[in-house]
Amino acid sequence: MTHQSPPDKLPIEFEEITLTLTGQTAGKDLSVPNLEVTAFAGKATGLAFHQVVEETEAKTAENPLEDEDWEAVRYGYAVTQIHSGRRLGRGWVDTPRQAKLWIELLSNMADWRKDINELVNGADRSNRLKRLAARVEQARLDAIDRCLFVESSE
Repeated sequence: MTHQSPPDKLPIEFEEITLTLTGQTAGKDLSVPNLEVTAFAGKATGLAFHQVVEETEAKTAENPLEDEDWEAVRYGYAVTQIHSGRRLGRGWVDTPRQAKLWIELLSNMADWRKDINELVNGADRSNRLKRLAARVEQARLDAIDRCLFVESSE
């Protein structure tokens, strides 16, 4: 599985892996120490994307056209640093294509193969962590925007 990068860069190749997530929530006030999931790792990036499921609010209005088996869940894709097993940011994207682009944008930002503490090490660690989190979120939003506007030959 390959994601096409801009012409000046080689494409990032993705391979299926088993990823161990750490510090994930399992519901309100519940956490799971470790959880193994199937993910797709961007080779030499230190990052992988995987599917996530989130419970949403239950339906409130009765709609006769609505499926009786309707589930209050939303599916998407999160990006995780492989080394730490921690998700990057709280948000997610809707498609694998967006997740691949998100990883590409993040790989230009830092060497995610390093320990996360090395990336924010130094004076004023708290502010460095906040700035990194803001950049991760901006990369997520950029990946979504870029995938929404696909050029057409028509």
